[in-house]
Amino acid sequence: MKQLTQITLTYPGTFVKGTFKDTDEEDLDICERIFHEWNHGSQSESPTFLASGQRSMSVGDFVTIRRAGEITIYQCDTFGWSEKTVEYKILFERKVKAHPRFSVSSWSAMNDVLSETKELDISTPTA
Repeated sequence: MKQLTQITLTYPGTFVKGTFKDTDEEDLDICERIFHEWNHGSQSESPTFLASGQRSMSVGDFVTIRRAGEITIYQCDTFGWSEKTVEYKILFERKVKAHPRFSVSSWSAMNDVLSETKELDISTPTA
């Protein structure tokens, strides 16, 4: 059954794009679709992405899905997606914005924070 779903793409520290869609897609299918729509060369790029001038979606970026009053956050991994808490996303974004390389390259700062995060193992416990 289709539900009105709010889908938000976040590039930590720099870019947020949200949309509403009436969909019956599963969360991970939504994440995969967004990944393809927001990647140069996927042959599935969305017009919004092409017009935005933004970089392609990358490891560390987030897709937030809100439907029926519930929010679920996914972070793009090397392969697939990891479910994260709101607190994790907030902490991750703060660390990216505070990183010394952020003013030069938010993407590089995000990757450094991602490496540090994996080393510190501050990932979200499984639900």
